[in-house]
Amino acid sequence: MSFTDLLNQLREEYVNELPQKIAHIANSYARKDWAVLKEDFHKLKGTGRTYGIPEISDLAEILERLCMDRPEALERAVPQALELLNSIHQRRVGAQAFDINQDQRFSSLKQLAS
Repeated sequence: MSFTDLLNQLREEYVNELPQKIAHIANSYARKDWAVLKEDFHKLKGTGRTYGIPEISDLAEILERLCMDRPEALERAVPQALELLNSIHQRRVGAQAFDINQDQRFSSLKQLAS
């Protein structure tokens, strides 16, 4: 197996596990467990680029910052982030890229974090 094949396999496994990560985030949000939520987004921030899905890292970076600096904004931000994560997952399952910078939800979250 070539290095490229290995990376593609790891990326596919990551994408297949994304619904469980999304469900965990949704559960943390429902419990209003902001500390766990921050940790969840921190992990996604690190793993997204590692697995070649930078839009996950970009989104998670914004949400991690909101967890630290503007927790009052999480009630509004997390549902949008969950929608975006599901959209990313759907596109990536189909082996398609997702240009997060063209998505209005992401733009709204960036404004909320600034």
